[in-house]
Amino acid sequence: MVHHMRILPSSESIAVKIRARSSRVNTICETHIVLESRHCSIESFSEKDIDAAMELLADSDVRKYLGGGLSESQARIRLQQMAQPINHSIFPSRFLTVRKRETADFLGIVSICPWHSPWFSEYSFEFLPAHWGSGYAFEASCAVISHAFTHLGISSLLAETQTANVRSRTLLTRLGFKLERKLCRFGAEQSLYVLLQQAQESA
Repeated sequence: MVHHMRILPSSESIAVKIRARSSRVNTICETHIVLESRHCSIESFSEKDIDAAMELLADSDVRKYLGGGLSESQARIRLQQMAQPINHSIFPSRFLTVRKRETADFLGIVSICPWHSPWFSEYSFEFLPAHWGSGYAFEASCAVISHAFTHLGISSLLAETQTANVRSRTLLTRLGFKLERKLCRFGAEQSLYVLLQQAQESA
C-alpha cells in the first residue's frame, strides 16, 4: 500500500513537526517479534511463510493500487528478501505475518519499514481478499502499531495510498492516522497519512 516519495517543499512543516517529536534514531533492533491479539497471531516473516504468501503478492485485487499482481518469480524473490533476518541497522525493515490464532490460516502481511529518510517510518498492510471486512487487518494493525510505539522506539508513522483506495484509507482513519495532504504521483492522486504516538495513546 505504501510507496516511497520525496517530500515536496510544501510539506516542510510536517517534516519538521514529525522530526522534532520522533525518536526514530533510537529505534530498537528487535530481531524477532511474536504478538497475539484476540483473533490473530503475528510473527516476524520468515522462509516458512513464503509459500503461503505467494498468493497475496500475485493477487490483482490486493495489488490493484500497487501496479498489479506479481509473477510467480517476482513474488518469490520479493518474499525471500522479506524473509531475510533483521540486521543490526538502526533502521531495519520489519515484515510480519498475520495468521488466525485458532487455525493458523494465513491472512496477510503488515510491515514497518524506513521511509525516504531515517527520520520516518512507514506502515503498510496487505491481506487476502477472502478476509477483507472481517476485522483482522484492524486488529493486527492495532497490535503491531502499539508494539512499535511501546517497544521499538518509534514515535511516528507515515502511510500513503492512492486516494481511490477507499478500503485502505478507511482503515487508516480507524487506526487513528490523520490525512496530512494529497499529491499527484504515478499518474494518480495519493493521500499521505500521519500517526503520532501521542495521538494513538489518547485515542
